[in-house]
Amino acid sequence: MKKLFLSVSFVLTAILLASPEASAQTNLHWKKVSSGTEFNIALRSDSTLWSWGFNQNGQLGLGHTTQQAEPAQVPGNDKWIDVSAGGFHVLAIKADSTLWSWGLTGNGQGGTGTTAMQYSVPQQVGAEHTWVKVSASSLNSFGIKADGTLWAWGWNGFGQVGDSTTTDRHTPYKINNDTNWKDVAGGYLHVLALKTDNSLWSWGFGGNGQLGNAANDTVISPAQIGNAADWEQISAGAEYSLARKTDGTIWSWGFNGNGQLGIGSTTDQNIPTQIGSNNNWRFIEAGTNFAFGITTDSALFGWGFNAGGNLGVGNTTQQFTSPMQEATFDSSWVSVSAAKAVATAQGILGFHAIGMKRDQNVLCAAGLNYVGQMGNGTTTDSDLFMCGTGSLITSAPAAMPENMAITAYPNPSNGLLYLQIEEATDHLSNFTIRNLAGQVVWQKKAGVKSGEKIDLSAFPKGMYLLEVTGGNLRGVRKIILQ
Repeated sequence: MKKLFLSVSFVLTAILLASPEASAQTNLHWKKVSSGTEFNIALRSDSTLWSWGFNQNGQLGLGHTTQQAEPAQVPGNDKWIDVSAGGFHVLAIKADSTLWSWGLTGNGQGGTGTTAMQYSVPQQVGAEHTWVKVSASSLNSFGIKADGTLWAWGWNGFGQVGDSTTTDRHTPYKINNDTNWKDVAGGYLHVLALKTDNSLWSWGFGGNGQLGNAANDTVISPAQIGNAADWEQISAGAEYSLARKTDGTIWSWGFNGNGQLGIGSTTDQNIPTQIGSNNNWRFIEAGTNFAFGITTDSALFGWGFNAGGNLGVGNTTQQFTSPMQEATFDSSWVSVSAAKAVATAQGILGFHAIGMKRDQNVLCAAGLNYVGQMGNGTTTDSDLFMCGTGSLITSAPAAMPENMAITAYPNPSNGLLYLQIEEATDHLSNFTIRNLAGQVVWQKKAGVKSGEKIDLSAFPKGMYLLEVTGGNLRGVRKIILQ
């Protein structure tokens, strides 16, 4: 596991138009996104859950195991308040504080008391209405209850459950009797946790220093890291750890073979080591073997493994040992979620990231996309953060009568498209196609008729958005070039 080597590479449907009043009624936005190994799940402002990507284990919660290249709603009218994606499973909390899980459960990570291999729809975990926070790791699950107790379950080969044993747990198990836990982050084989006094704790596999205890030992119950009580945020990756202090500095420790510690070298560290000297960090995220940080001015930086373009810096240079700003130099980033690691016979998986910007009405994706994990309707990788995932869902335009339909074909297209326009839409005067960066690539403001030819063959493959306006009507839909 010391070195990672990888070799991995709009349908314009009917355009349904909506009045500005209809669109304004929805006013939807994304509240949270969580990335699993090759899939993602996001919480929308109407308390619905949406998922996309790899689905062989039912981790999308859609009632089937079909891959999904765009966000699809987890069925039902349930109101959700928190969600966390693991390696191949998901944990989520409903508005009534009940806990639910789905996806792969072979090591008990579902918490339902069974090792049935998988579930493709949400299953309730116990009957309590007391859950406030969840964290799904590669093969484990963790949760905090309203009384401040910390619970764990799933695979326990290195003591990740924290119960002083290495026996798997198939239902939630309370870790000691402390009632002052406030956060928990599960990594690949180890765990980090914070208490309300801002002390930092770790347990699980420690062979590469990821527990921060200076000893590289495996620990099977929570042990405090040093004596400091100024830790504010934690994130655990594959055999390494990140944490942010209350003074805005960020720290890392553990395995560093791909520069994931961000300290300018590839040397492992077994105690918390500061990344640079800046004290203007407000967010951190540890992925498989790459990491991100967001500064107080909302700029996004990444470091570590990058052969899949997952850092979004505009190239696939294998690794960066110090923080690099993402290629668009945007200053509106709110959060980012990085893929979780899973080791398979074919190698390590988990090399994409999903970010959210200030307006929160669209998600931005970078990295590998071979199973649709970017959620933009394609399977094309990207070394830039492409901001189109979920944009049509948050707009949620209402359907118009059939006689106001516009279609374009073929789709997907090799670059040549044709519009089919019903007579009732002749008054629509402005047709614009933009790339996901918002740049106009084609526009016509008058005289657009049925059979209009659009040539986009000079533009890169991927998703584009067609906007049609006229009078008080507006419609937006996607185009896929391949």
